[in-house]
Amino acid sequence: MGTRGIVCREPEFTGGVPNTAIDVLESMHLIRAEWRAGARWYELTHDRFIEPILSSNKVFNDELAEKQREEKERAERERAEQEWTEKERAEKERAEKEWAEKERAERERRRRRDIKIFKIVSVIFLILAVFAFYQGHQAGEKTKETRVLYLNLQSNDLQEEDKNLNKGILLAIESFNISRTPEADQLIRKGLLFIPHSVVGLNHDGPVNNVVFSPDGKHIATASQDNTARLWDAATGKQIFAPLKHNGSVNNVVFSPDGKYIATASRDKTSRLWDAATGKQIFVLEHNGSVNNIVFSPDGKYIATASDDNAARLWDAAMGKQIFVLEHNGSVNNVVFSPDGKYVATASDDNTAHLWDAATGKQIFVLEHNGSVNNVVFSPDGKYVATASRDNKARIWDAATGKQLFAPLKHNNWVYDVVFSPDGKYIATASNDNAARLWDAATGKQFLS
Repeated sequence: MGTRGIVCREPEFTGGVPNTAIDVLESMHLIRAEWRAGARWYELTHDRFIEPILSSNKVFNDELAEKQREEKERAERERAEQEWTEKERAEKERAEKEWAEKERAERERRRRRDIKIFKIVSVIFLILAVFAFYQGHQAGEKTKETRVLYLNLQSNDLQEEDKNLNKGILLAIESFNISRTPEADQLIRKGLLFIPHSVVGLNHDGPVNNVVFSPDGKHIATASQDNTARLWDAATGKQIFAPLKHNGSVNNVVFSPDGKYIATASRDKTSRLWDAATGKQIFVLEHNGSVNNIVFSPDGKYIATASDDNAARLWDAAMGKQIFVLEHNGSVNNVVFSPDGKYVATASDDNTAHLWDAATGKQIFVLEHNGSVNNVVFSPDGKYVATASRDNKARIWDAATGKQLFAPLKHNNWVYDVVFSPDGKYIATASNDNAARLWDAATGKQFLS
């Protein structure tokens, strides 16, 4: 049997029991309270309560222990089940991963096998294709050779008769297109030698002083002593429209750089500008003497004329208005623009050629000879000027300084003309001594006589 004990009241729990329950037990006189040393203490009212309380506590504790055991067993079962579930899930994941890895390895194996098979099949097909191509090529070459031989024989037979000459040449050309054999080439050349060539005559009623092609090569213009210039179709030789008339011999005819206009120079003391599409006269450029030459500037904006009135003149090509008069002391035989159009050069019977500024009309240099200067030209790059004179010499000048570069290029009579090669490396001269000569433009040394 137990004994009663006392417990001190705490703020919220007393002996592990809530104070509200303590108050209820005290009101039911199951416990009693007393004050000791300023504190409230509790004890059972009678010793008889000890046994029932202990018995009740035992039952409670036993039930609590049973519940705790059951709870522990349940928790243990749940833990075991959880562990089993986790193990099953891990095992499943491992199995799935192994299966996926095996599947991937199998797919890779199949892919490599397919690639190997494809390579083997491709090599086989390539070998077969090459063999087939070779066989076809050999057969094609045999067929081609047979065809070429047949065409050459036919061409040769047909060329024996004049009426079949054209057909024979065409067969030779067809053979040459199939295979460029020497036999086909020879047959073409042989046939062309015997083709009658038609000659187109561009006829005037007097000597023809000059002839030029249009920039596109489709037309030809001629200048004649019959007082006309004429425009012709280069493909057919037909005259395009009525003659371009002057009142004197036409010394020169030129096309504008764009081919839209024709300019003429005449002994009737005029130059004239014409519409190349219609043949209509646009305007007349008046002089005081025979007009020996006429040229367009490289951009087609200006016209320069050379006349026996001792002057060259610069004109606005759009308006026909005179801009500058470039004066000499004798007839001006020729006038040219530099390739860039910045300068004008003139050649005169006053034994000089002059270099002028095309923008201002100011004289820059005088290039002196000992006789009339028949012609003057610029080199293709515009750095040099060449002159041809009746002093039996041509001379080369520096266009920037006006200085003669080397000794004159000598002939045994008048030098009528001088030209540069397109690349500027050579100079050719033409003379009354029955010779044309070729010179090195860099040194002035003669190549051929």
